[in-house]
Amino acid sequence: MTRVIAILMIGALFLGIGIGGCTTTAAIPSPYANHTIVPPVLHVDSEDQTGSAVPIAQNGDILWLLTVRHLLFPQTVGGFQVLDVERHPTLDLALLKVKGTSPLIPMTDRIPRAGERLRAIGWNIDKCLAMTDGRARAHDGFLGPEFSCMTCPILFGASGGAVLNDDGELVGIIKGLLSWKFHHELSTAGTTLPVPWLSYYLPIGQARDWIAHVTKEEGEG
Repeated sequence: MTRVIAILMIGALFLGIGIGGCTTTAAIPSPYANHTIVPPVLHVDSEDQTGSAVPIAQNGDILWLLTVRHLLFPQTVGGFQVLDVERHPTLDLALLKVKGTSPLIPMTDRIPRAGERLRAIGWNIDKCLAMTDGRARAHDGFLGPEFSCMTCPILFGASGGAVLNDDGELVGIIKGLLSWKFHHELSTAGTTLPVPWLSYYLPIGQARDWIAHVTKEEGEG
């Protein structure tokens, strides 16, 4: 798979992002910890948007994909038929209920420490799966309390993709990118960004109860 290091400089982008599944600390070692196995992040390809989705829970032949709420969802994602969409009431998150099976990415509620190594995985507009490395930044609340920042470069289309820690556990869902242009506009207005550009994501822990409730209730139904 192509390893993308370049940063796409598009002003104030919201990149399609998604998250889902039972949000608990991984009980077994993740197969993605060694960075040699490509995590199963799926492509969300609609007529007007592109994004990513992460398989996080399996109930029989029902698979749950976590992604961002602001995407327009097609009838199929990654070759799976979309049966239902559950949107978080406040966060930019959605759970896609699809029919099929897939390897899952283990999740953890633990918030990465500043300086901790992270890896971002998501699809780009060229329909290639991009994996980029970076580090977690201190949570300064610049973008609001629900977001965390990282130095992993991301490209348009990565929204809804996975943010993994060094143990191969899912710690968050990619939300978007603030570009150089937006940084300049803020600076001109008297506001200073902590870094020249920011990639940001939604930590899994914020949606733990919602994810558990949706996947459990729907699974029993």
